[in-house]
Amino acid sequence: MSSQGTGEHEVITSFDVAVPCRDGAVLRANIARPAGEGRWPALLIRTPYSKDQSKPDPLMDMLGLAREGFAVIVQDVRGRFRSDGVDEFTPFTHEAEDGADAVAWAAALPFCTGVVFMVGSSYGGAAGWAAATAQPPALRAFAAHQSPSTPWRTLFYRGGVPEVGAMVPWFLSFGGDTLMRRHRDAPAELQQTLGKLFAEVAALPANLGGPGLAPLAALERAGVGAGLLALYDGQPSPMAQALEAAQAYERITAPALISGGWYDLFCQGAIDQFVGMRARAGSAAAREHTRLIMGPWTHGALSHIIGERSFGLQAAPGLRAEVLRFLREPLGDAAPVRIFVMGANVWRDEREWPLARTQVAPWYLGGGTFGPDQRPSPPALLRYDPNDPAPTWGGGTLGFTELAGPRDLREVERREDVLIYTSDALGEDLEVTGAAIAELWVVSDMADSDFIVRLVDVQPNGAAYAVAEGTLRARHRAAPDMPWLGEPLQAGTPTLLRIALTPTSNVFQRGHRVRIHITCGSAPRWARNTSTWDQRDAAQVARHHVLHDEAHPSRVLLPIIPTAS
Repeated sequence: MSSQGTGEHEVITSFDVAVPCRDGAVLRANIARPAGEGRWPALLIRTPYSKDQSKPDPLMDMLGLAREGFAVIVQDVRGRFRSDGVDEFTPFTHEAEDGADAVAWAAALPFCTGVVFMVGSSYGGAAGWAAATAQPPALRAFAAHQSPSTPWRTLFYRGGVPEVGAMVPWFLSFGGDTLMRRHRDAPAELQQTLGKLFAEVAALPANLGGPGLAPLAALERAGVGAGLLALYDGQPSPMAQALEAAQAYERITAPALISGGWYDLFCQGAIDQFVGMRARAGSAAAREHTRLIMGPWTHGALSHIIGERSFGLQAAPGLRAEVLRFLREPLGDAAPVRIFVMGANVWRDEREWPLARTQVAPWYLGGGTFGPDQRPSPPALLRYDPNDPAPTWGGGTLGFTELAGPRDLREVERREDVLIYTSDALGEDLEVTGAAIAELWVVSDMADSDFIVRLVDVQPNGAAYAVAEGTLRARHRAAPDMPWLGEPLQAGTPTLLRIALTPTSNVFQRGHRVRIHITCGSAPRWARNTSTWDQRDAAQVARHHVLHDEAHPSRVLLPIIPTAS
């Protein structure tokens, strides 16, 4: 135990404190609390990324929060670093019970008031959701930043397409501790396996190349990622089931502060969580006082400069202050929704999501144009080669921060496998806030393919930045969130595909143009579809036609917010 001066206060820290679980497992935590004889509310952060990091959560820090008057507890989750319980860590599977046990333990500490809050980003946020479903009596409220909702909709899939650019690097990131546990009594084997792991990490993203199941070979070579194959194949697994269970909003009675980013891969998750809690949470307090904050951020980044764009100093978050305000007054009267409107680059308070004043307007594709008037035209050929897909550049990526956020897509647009539809220059500002839906009529010569649609803001100088993106694996068109179900495309038959784009809030300014991209690949972010029914088969080049005639009006439904007079 040690004490550190903090100006007006002192903070006492303790390390590797044992936290017993109901099954006898012992998890370990670090604690920072104000010095003195008083009692303070506890703030619990649970992480798989090591409690001993100088800043174990990107949103919060131990010493800073202790100075604010909290007893801060940062705990390694079961099977990670200093915590016991299992040797082979399986994400999410123990977070409900272990989180509830940690809340009860924290509430009983002699320096705690008996009130506990939870805070977490990404996995830490998911751990908070899981614990909340167990309804620990001492849990007053929790804050979850950029956390996933379901595995099939936000974590590893979107529209049935596996997000290998997130899956593989994430599982590799767990490998070091996993291998050290597995080979703790065999130093030579440990050295050899760690060498393989580090080689795979160093080779990212090149080792994600290849269609079908090829990217999973990186995990096999590194000896980690057990159980991912079932998830990759869209099959239920303990990990997926645990994450699904953490979204049982009707079992959650504590209000939540949910925050996310328009360029975060869990953007849809934040929206789903807010809508679910406001509609179905298990107490009036949780339904009425759960809040949502959405900024222009990528995963783990809270800067005003995102990707290649600056959204102004006003975009730099006061998110930490918002979290503290919520924890101190979880039943306060703050606006339920606070969003950053890109383009206008302003924060705005709202009463609900989706916005009640939304006007859904169909804009039509045809002849390379995009606008509110239908312009019938001949089909557009869309060719896809699984061995040469369009590259990932920008968007809500996780594994490769250098690719994330808004990035100028003009180089990608030069490819022949990217269809482009562009509006006339706008005569007035156009605000799109919500989730657009693309309705594409396609004819294919293959049994399956992926379709990726982007909503793009084109600047007067020609720079093109995506503000939303949607994906769909065509076989899952009837149930995009159930990748274990599927139906092949019928060659030569027009098929309607409905593709949900990620939520956004963007003002397309006067003089800008609104553009739609359609392509069938984006590597390394999305798995490369082989164009065949069995993804283990040899990859085939696919030829699709996007239709935009009177009988098959391909279009995008835009959630437009009327301009205030």
